[in-house]
Amino acid sequence: MHPVRTLSRGPISLVLVAIALVPIIGSGPNYYSLRRQGQKAMADKAYGPARVFFLQAEEKRPRRADNLHDLGACSVILARQRFGEGNEAAAMRELDSAISYYSQAIDAHPGFFAAIEGKSVALKLKGQF
Repeated sequence: MHPVRTLSRGPISLVLVAIALVPIIGSGPNYYSLRRQGQKAMADKAYGPARVFFLQAEEKRPRRADNLHDLGACSVILARQRFGEGNEAAAMRELDSAISYYSQAIDAHPGFFAAIEGKSVALKLKGQF
């Protein structure tokens, strides 16, 4: 029987473990890829999936005004859909989310006109403007 050799617990073994985990963990899509997928989903009028892509992008690079704006836009569109379905409670929750996303976008980039305009639309739909 041959003896089994083991690596010491030094830096080399840590590097080997890290290299071995890369295919398992993976780095996943990057921020820009997620943004493109979200924008494509929005263009295809798939607002729920678009929001998922934008939320994943938010995890990769938090507080990016453009991404927060798009999250707000998805929420406004979904709110309009919920109003159309007669689900006012769900519509109001979507509008609350939209207002929060737009506010965060404005905080991240003061004067971001698209976010200011989006927030005013959400407030108007909610009856608070």
